[in-house]
Amino acid sequence: MARRLAKSMAENRLHREIKNLTRPTLLIIDEVGYLTLDATQASLLFQVLCQRYEKGQAIVLTSNKAFSDWGQIFANDPIMASAALDRLLHRCTIINIRGDSYRLKEKRKASKTSFVTPTDSTDSGVKL
Repeated sequence: MARRLAKSMAENRLHREIKNLTRPTLLIIDEVGYLTLDATQASLLFQVLCQRYEKGQAIVLTSNKAFSDWGQIFANDPIMASAALDRLLHRCTIINIRGDSYRLKEKRKASKTSFVTPTDSTDSGVKL
């Protein structure tokens, strides 16, 4: 999303792109912090968050980063990160999920049910 916003700014159509992101009743932003943002991208994301906040529009946001790490996400700008968190946390419900991801759980489950081929046919009682 941040890259798309930056591209739209370079193409002089930022207003339209921000309007597209503030139009839906719910905006889902997944994996915040997975990739770091440069200063322009961070500023553009902040603008979207601010406009949605001012309109009282819902955002579902996922991240595996602690709030204390958000300065790094926002181009090492702790002030912008703090302002973004201020708006996000004002009227929010935080759901903190601890433990393994569903991908890791599925991988572990699959490895437990895998068929193990015996190395010695006499150990299994089966003649190969």
